[in-house]
Amino acid sequence: MRRTRFTVAAALLVLGATVALRGLVLTSQAVPSVRITPVAHWSLEAQRTIVPPPAGVGNKFPGEAAVYMAIVHVAMYDAVMAIQGGYRPYAVSLAAPADTSPEAAIAAATHRVLVALLPAQQGDLDNRYSEYLSKLRGRSTRGMWYLRGWVST
Repeated sequence: MRRTRFTVAAALLVLGATVALRGLVLTSQAVPSVRITPVAHWSLEAQRTIVPPPAGVGNKFPGEAAVYMAIVHVAMYDAVMAIQGGYRPYAVSLAAPADTSPEAAIAAATHRVLVALLPAQQGDLDNRYSEYLSKLRGRSTRGMWYLRGWVST
């Protein structure tokens, strides 16, 4: 009886796996690149900066890391709301010219908060911030001069 149950369970497991994988086609083709949003990009940068290895280089453990990540995301939200409006800001009410780049605002807000929270990592954060902004040049960077004075000083 016990052996029969095991055999039936194994058969169902194999059948389920076969049905689940039936439409799956394995290929060696590269997966097309996906454009990552500025919020996702800077969220990953924050995670890398805050969380301890192997996920990052920071030294904040779960409870503290969660609070730091929340502070970063509130700063991103408030920076975008200062430009686009439509919702109430969460922490601070700011005003920015309409032509300020949301991408640059997200980068500047995240950079500013991370440097304030983790000053020992400022050099690395400055390098990653500059690299990101250099990729924005020629795109939507109007108003960035204002944003630098507004958020990152």
